[in-house]
Amino acid sequence: MTIEEGSGQLSIQERLFPTLRCFGCGPANPKGLRLRSYPAEGSVVAVFTPWPEHDNGLGYLNGGIIATVLDCHSAAVVLLEAERHNWTASAGATLALCDGWAGPPVSPTESVRRDGGTPRRRALGR
Repeated sequence: MTIEEGSGQLSIQERLFPTLRCFGCGPANPKGLRLRSYPAEGSVVAVFTPWPEHDNGLGYLNGGIIATVLDCHSAAVVLLEAERHNWTASAGATLALCDGWAGPPVSPTESVRRDGGTPRRRALGR
């Protein structure tokens, strides 16, 4: 099964979370990456078109963009599976998959300092 943008099929993100403002996959974020994930036979397909601004300076896709695509697509797969089994899940519930991996979620109004240990948070402007 081939997934084409504009095929009329709603993505997992558009169907389950139409007002989500996630930078990577939020349908309600016009400045985001606009990643879309679609169920296919035996898999879930991600559709993403990089912009020239996503270049890492050496002619390749920036690693942070790649990580965001993997993060958002993985969350969509988990949420689709939860829906198929009638499990209660939310976009925030997928954070539990990363519990202890990078520390607690950080607000976009905070900066993060990484010293090789636990992330430290502080509000921006302070």
